[in-house]
Amino acid sequence: MSRHLCTVDLYKAFLPASSIRYTGLALSEVSPVQVSHDSVSHWLRATRQTPNMVWNEASKFIDKKSSCLLICDDTILAKKHSQKIELVGDQYSGAEHDVVAGIG
Repeated sequence: MSRHLCTVDLYKAFLPASSIRYTGLALSEVSPVQVSHDSVSHWLRATRQTPNMVWNEASKFIDKKSSCLLICDDTILAKKHSQKIELVGDQYSGAEHDVVAGIG
């Protein structure tokens, strides 16, 4: 594992590009530089993103002329016995401390 640290620019480039998985593991797998998923987790804990910082980035992608809701949630719904549900994919669950089949 590399000890390169996650950066704001790397994380900001990753979020809009990823349409399914938003985990530190997913970022470490697709990053153009070697970065471990632990490095991403440590960086996220250390940066302390405020709601205002998140809004400043997210508001660029929101049509403010239409009524809408912005919902931010990191919940994973485990679907251990679901092979045919289209939205189910392998994701890391903090509750399970493992990769599980789930929606999230």
